Amino acid sequence: MTDLDRLIGNLRHAAVDPRLSAMDDNVLSGIALVRARSRARGQVVTMASLALFLGLGVSVFSPVGARAEPPFVLNQAPVNAPSALLIGAR
Repeated sequence: MTDLDRLIGNLRHAAVDPRLSAMDDNVLSGIALVRARSRARGQVVTMASLALFLGLGVSVFSPVGARAEPPFVLNQAPVNAPSALLIGAR
């Protein structure tokens, strides 16, 4: 037991490791990072579920007689516009 008492006495006078002072901040920042990742993952799951149910709801309640029509293009010149008549467009 005297060897153990002597070793513990030597530790009492030894210098403290400087990394111990920053250990609290490192642990707390690690906990904050885990919480942030968990929160972000939950938001992604929530938004994916919302998109899924919205897509299914729209597909279920879409009108039966829906048909594809050519899209209306805003920058397309009307057929009876003077520039289209001069160029000879249809």
